[in-house]
Amino acid sequence: MDVGAIGPGDEYRAQLVTELVVPSLDETLAFLTALGFRITRRSGGFAVLMWEDAYLFVAEDSKARVEARWTNVRVIVGDVDRMWAAAASLGAHVVNPIGDRSHGLRDFTIAGPGNIEIRFAEVLGGK
Repeated sequence: MDVGAIGPGDEYRAQLVTELVVPSLDETLAFLTALGFRITRRSGGFAVLMWEDAYLFVAEDSKARVEARWTNVRVIVGDVDRMWAAAASLGAHVVNPIGDRSHGLRDFTIAGPGNIEIRFAEVLGGK
């Protein structure tokens, strides 16, 4: 998918956007889109994805370190159990299984290609 080299103005003005550096952009994009992220732009070894109105940048570097990361990208969803089932159907590596946390979230963390970590969470009592 090549949606052009220049993105929309909002992408360039977005603050505090997380950028993941991965060894294989194609594998990572396949994983993230299967979870529900959508690609808004891809140019060479770089892609812009969105979850609702939030941006996530992904860049390819074949020399990217793939050992355990010390950060994750949190995505708040309306039905975390549905996302847990989706992650299981992908065979995603579970870093932290689903559960209710004392900080008010029900969440889980999975690792994808390049060992990127995504944490899906739902606010307890939010249904």
